Amino acid sequence: MSGQAYPADNQTLGELIDNVTSQLRSADIEDPRREARRLVTEVLALDAAAALANPNAIITAKGALHIRDASARRAAHEPLSRILGSREFYGRTFQLSADTLDPRPDTEALIEFALELMSNHIANDISLRILDIGTGSGCIAVTLACELPKSKVIATDISAGALKTAVLNADRHSVADHITFVETDGLRDVEGAFDLVVSNPPYIRSSTLTDLDPEVLNHDPLRALDGGQDGLKFYRQWISQLASLVPRAAVVLEVGADCHGNGQHAEDSQAEQVQALLRNAFNRQTITKKDLSGHTRCVAIAPVKP
Repeated sequence: MSGQAYPADNQTLGELIDNVTSQLRSADIEDPRREARRLVTEVLALDAAAALANPNAIITAKGALHIRDASARRAAHEPLSRILGSREFYGRTFQLSADTLDPRPDTEALIEFALELMSNHIANDISLRILDIGTGSGCIAVTLACELPKSKVIATDISAGALKTAVLNADRHSVADHITFVETDGLRDVEGAFDLVVSNPPYIRSSTLTDLDPEVLNHDPLRALDGGQDGLKFYRQWISQLASLVPRAAVVLEVGADCHGNGQHAEDSQAEQVQALLRNAFNRQTITKKDLSGHTRCVAIAPVKP
């Protein structure tokens, strides 16, 4: 259906949404009507409520061509966020690029967990120094800078392209003055004391990458997904270094929900392994937080009280 042509003129908004819905349904896209409405209104920069209230509005030939191209990409299972070039995360819009991971709602649990752990600092109006390792689009660093306006954030990434996107997102949300972006591998070139360290590292086992949904495997950068043979490569590298760099800080790490071959989730084995790494390195108790699906999504250690 990707080659479907739309009328060049005299097509109404309602007809266009119907055509896209049919195309996406034929491509087995989940909830095709909702996706068609969002694709049409956002590609054409229409107010969603006003558009739905005026289905007889005539779409220009140029607009119809834009929709034809965008709907063909979605029918080929390119994620809608990639087509639109942005993703909503924690109530804010973040620009994406080919160099960045597409933020998922599960990662919002990391933000909530970090804010919970730093609640005493927040209540006492204490400015925080935060380190975000592997910032990607900057969604974590920028969100924390917005939620904690007195904070100073160091955000690292090995990808220059990802950092360019992160800088754009920091500018977009007016927190560029609060974040220093550093192109480096992990913790290399990172110095100074921090109150909070956060990271969503690559954690997919190399052998299971091909089991990922094609919308992830074919469109997210492999470097942001591949966690090595057992998925723990970056946790091992960074946790041991963090114990020396920030022995008293809070550390919040996203982890993956392991799956068996039948699609059922294992008992959070990666979370347990990361907890063990943290306990061995810091000699402190670990705590966890579940995501909205009920899977352990974050592993952390609380800050040491002064």
